Amino acid sequence: MPPASGVTLLGSPGGMADLWSQVPALAALVPSTLALPDLSPEQVAARVASLAKERASLELAPGVLEQLVATLQQRKEEVAAKNGALAEELLQASLGRYALRACAHGAARAAHATAGAPKLLTAADLLGT
Repeated sequence: MPPASGVTLLGSPGGMADLWSQVPALAALVPSTLALPDLSPEQVAARVASLAKERASLELAPGVLEQLVATLQQRKEEVAAKNGALAEELLQASLGRYALRACAHGAARAAHATAGAPKLLTAADLLGT
């Protein structure tokens, strides 16, 4: 008896429909699929904020969430194509910019830091502006 193996495809409903139409025989080879919902720009932005807090104990500075939503609304094709992966991509890039900023301003910032004050991601960190 050959060893059992399985394949599960994850993707947005639109992306999965495109895949099935391009390779109809694939459906017979992939017994299970999981359709992930397409996220709105607001949902992607909220996911970025949530991931920043969970993974790095960082909060978005005031007004940054709204700026991110506005930016993502202008990049709807990218939001649709990358979906939740875009939140991860944005977070990783922003953490790199945050780290560079923190290192560059570390000594001055440490001298004026308030104990227990939240660490904040700025629009420049998140949007590269």
